[in-house]
Amino acid sequence: MSYIPPEIVKEAQKVDLLSYLQFYEPNELVHISGNNYCMQSHDSLKISNGLWNWFSQGIGGNNAIDYLVKVKGITFTEAVKKVIAINKITVPTSVSNRKENIHKSIIIPKKSEDFKYAKDYLINRGIAEEIVINCYKDKLLYQEKGTNNVVFIGYDKERRY
Repeated sequence: MSYIPPEIVKEAQKVDLLSYLQFYEPNELVHISGNNYCMQSHDSLKISNGLWNWFSQGIGGNNAIDYLVKVKGITFTEAVKKVIAINKITVPTSVSNRKENIHKSIIIPKKSEDFKYAKDYLINRGIAEEIVINCYKDKLLYQEKGTNNVVFIGYDKERRY
């Protein structure tokens, strides 16, 4: 095992999975919408806003090194070496400046009168029925009208969206 200076590791950790895949495995990427992607070989592995999550395996991360170690099974050192070898990729700066986004308004999806599909989906994903029902009653989640997607709601300290 060879030594990699911490500053090199930090630079390598700035490379997100989308940038890595665009360089090394562009045929693996399947565009879903906006900046959301999944992978050809792992369709439950979703990539969005610099983060990735392999839902069927219950693992995720925020950079290419996490992916190489957790999914591909290579050592951390080898993952860093592979990522820093991408000298044509510009290392991304932060995805967004939180202060800029604080005052933007949010468009909340329309709520369905029904909750059955969303409830069943969450229970089938391993969340206890009692928790799902309590979150619904506390207005932390609901079912979207038309698509039946689960919508999760976050609030600030004043209980505003």
